[in-house]
Amino acid sequence: MRILIRKRVGGSQWVYPDNLLLFPNGEEHPTDEGLLICENHSGKTAAELSVGFDYTIQEYVEHFVPSGIKFITVRALKQRLTMEERHAVRHTDDLYIEDIYDDVVSSSYIDLESPDLAAGLEYVLAHLTSVQKVGGVNGVKTVEDVPARLLAILADGTESEKYNGFM
Repeated sequence: MRILIRKRVGGSQWVYPDNLLLFPNGEEHPTDEGLLICENHSGKTAAELSVGFDYTIQEYVEHFVPSGIKFITVRALKQRLTMEERHAVRHTDDLYIEDIYDDVVSSSYIDLESPDLAAGLEYVLAHLTSVQKVGGVNGVKTVEDVPARLLAILADGTESEKYNGFM
């Protein structure tokens, strides 16, 4: 079975412990997209191979299309927030949210797979569950469902959101 190995964002360099003999010739040549394709002679499934490493491993499909866009512009992230969410963030007294917002807007680009970004957004969204929605009916909060909002905000980018600058 051929497998595809994708380095996780923030993962270690291309050093994969080869006790599974995935690279019998000692050759590890990632593609420009950061992918490795190799033969799996270990007898383990792709999911079993992924456990405990900074890699995502899946069965290789000949016409594999890499997953969606993971790096978007700062403007694209801000546009994913509703007007009410942006307003509540800009007018908060919470110093952590102010710091998170400053980090985001001062970034060159947004990495949608960043654990720090996900944790920061989760904190912000959790706070917004206690904030009255601007112009809304009394009792309606700015954010009602944190997990759903977080998934929507961190969804793969579109071609128009894609960051094309230097990293």
